[in-house]
Order: sequence, then C-alpha cells, then structure tokens
Amino acid sequence: MIKIGIIGYNNGNGHPYSYSAIFNGFNRKELLKNCPYPTIQKYLIKNYRNKNHYPKAKVTHLWTQNKTISKRIAKVSKIPNVVNHYKDLKDKVDCVILARDDIENHFSIAKFFLEKKIPIFIDKQLVFNRMELEKIKTIIQKSDNGLFFAGSATRYSNELKKIKNLIKKKEILSIHCISNVNWIRYAHHLLEPITVLIGADIKYIRSIGDSKNHQIIQIKYKSQINLILEFSKNHFHIRSTFFLKNKKPVILQFKDYFFSFKKTLKQFVKMVRTKRRMLPYNEIYDLANIVICGKESMEKKGKKIYFKNV
Repeated sequence: MIKIGIIGYNNGNGHPYSYSAIFNGFNRKELLKNCPYPTIQKYLIKNYRNKNHYPKAKVTHLWTQNKTISKRIAKVSKIPNVVNHYKDLKDKVDCVILARDDIENHFSIAKFFLEKKIPIFIDKQLVFNRMELEKIKTIIQKSDNGLFFAGSATRYSNELKKIKNLIKKKEILSIHCISNVNWIRYAHHLLEPITVLIGADIKYIRSIGDSKNHQIIQIKYKSQINLILEFSKNHFHIRSTFFLKNKKPVILQFKDYFFSFKKTLKQFVKMVRTKRRMLPYNEIYDLANIVICGKESMEKKGKKIYFKNV
C-alpha cells in the first residue's frame, strides 16, 4: 500500500479534509461537526458513498502547524497518525501532498522533500517568486528530475472534457475568466484548462486592475488572443467564457469538484506507483512562471511583463 503524508492547513483551503477523505473515507458525524466548509460536506456526502476509491493508497500521516486543527482533520478523514513537524514524515510515508495554498510557504517545504527524493504533489502554484522558481528547478534537476506534480484539479474536470471538441484555437477571439479569492492563489484554476486548450504561447502579461478585493490580469497571446482573468473576493463561481468567430460563446464552469479532485489524486498516485511523470515539467514551470509574471506586473503597477519560458 502507498502511504501518503498530507500537509496543511491555511485559512480558506479545505483540501486537507477533502483530499484525505477521498483516499480514506470520512466520519460523517465528525465531517458535519469539525469540517468548516459546507461545500466539502455537501460533495463528500453526495459523491463518496463509502466507496474505496484507492484500495492501495491511504493517507496515513498528517501535519499542520496547529495541533488542534490536525486532530480535527484526522477525525474527519480517518487519518491514524498526527506528527509534530512536517520533517517527521520523511521515514513514515512514500509520498507527500502539500495541500495548502499559502504559496509563500511552499518553497521551504517542497525543497525538503525534493532533496530527500520523496514524491510530492504541490497544490496549485509551485512557488511564490522568480528566485524560488529558479531554485526549485535546479533542485529537481539535481535530484535526477525527482518525481513531483503540481497544479489545479480543473485540468481534469468533467466540464473541460465536455467542451474540448467545441473549441478550436483558430476560432477564439477572446476569453474572459472570473474566479473568487485572488490571482496568486487561484490563477491555476483558470489557467490550466486554457493551457490544455490553447497552450502557453504568450507574448506578455500585465495587471490592469489591482485592489484589495478585485484583481484583473490581461494575457496577450502571440496568436493575438486576448485573455482577461478577473478575481473578486465576492464572486463564487470559477468560470471561463470563450468568444468565438461567428459562433455563440462557450462557457466552461467548474462544478464537479469531487470528480476533478479524484482524477487529480489518481494521477499523483499513478506517478508514485509507476515512477513516471504525469505532466511535462516544462508545462508546470511555465504555469508557475505565468502566475509569477502576473504578480510582478502588480508589483510594478501594471507594467507589461514579456513572457519567457523558464
């Protein structure tokens, strides 16, 4: 059996509960009592149905920076062991899921496991800034391209699967996307399906609106496609609208969380089991680089950041 260690937690991110429950099942009473995310409660109860989705992989160990929260997650998602520090996972598990999206903490944690050649899945954005991106790439190359996986579950969504045949790159005039939270944490949810559909042949990236609760990023492709990504604290849906030549717009809205998370975790487990990467590393670096370029444009008050592949 593949033994998985899970690392969390940060405010607003319930993945330590949901990812662990997808592997282990959940205690319904504890889910309703101790999981503070109604959406997670709803889709686990609706979809899990006591199925053993991964009989040969379980979350066996958990670390968060708060022992009380660790115990709550462990009760909800049937995790038998809580450790005192993430480094304690080293000799206890076969792989690790970094299930927190406070990106500024990713580098130090990911570095530890990559240097130990322990496979790791990093939720959404890889690292926080350009210097960390260069360092993490060097660490991975030095460890003989050690196994890692990063990104958003929207890449594997049912909704994307359904519209793939409806959209051809040459027909796209522009794309408008909207999400909640903010650019640094949720950009991947919007970017990954678009990258699957049209690639990352980007000319430049720039911030065209940056306030506390509302951010807007423009991405210009070399093909002249204009992509607008909007993030509003008060918006709930994760949705992209594709405007096409002589056709009605096509809307991609992320709804089936359970399916997408389950498929993502399946890819990670497959990587650990087969020791084969599931995504080209250059694509992971490029997506991380796009997010960092957007962050840099905000810091430089909307200056265009011309995109170069890492």
